[in-house]
Amino acid sequence: MSFLSGKQRNALKASIRDTGLDDKFIHGVIGDSHLDVTLTTKTTLTKATHFTHRILRLDPGGGARTVVLPTEADMDGYMGIIVNAADAAETLTVKEDGDSTTIATIDQDEACLLFCDGTNWWGIILTSSIT
Repeated sequence: MSFLSGKQRNALKASIRDTGLDDKFIHGVIGDSHLDVTLTTKTTLTKATHFTHRILRLDPGGGARTVVLPTEADMDGYMGIIVNAADAAETLTVKEDGDSTTIATIDQDEACLLFCDGTNWWGIILTSSIT
């Protein structure tokens, strides 16, 4: 499943290029689409595996799960979204790399816009307007 079809992605890239912006910026905005992951335990997200995508659709897999973010210094300037793709009332708790500070608690049908400034993680909860 993709949020944009190949044709839509190409059209968006062309529109951005028309503004004079380069491919690095385009990749930063669009990223590599999304990544779907079903969790079975507490999971530590890694820069190389998970954060080459701008949208992470995480299914808690039947229960509340904790996800631990990479070290802030490794993620300076990152902005992306974690979507709780649960099929029931299952919560994702997003914590910083020390596993002590909660950045966000994401309920079913919610998402979190994440940003890292190299020192701190920031999260804003987004809710679905579809009922």
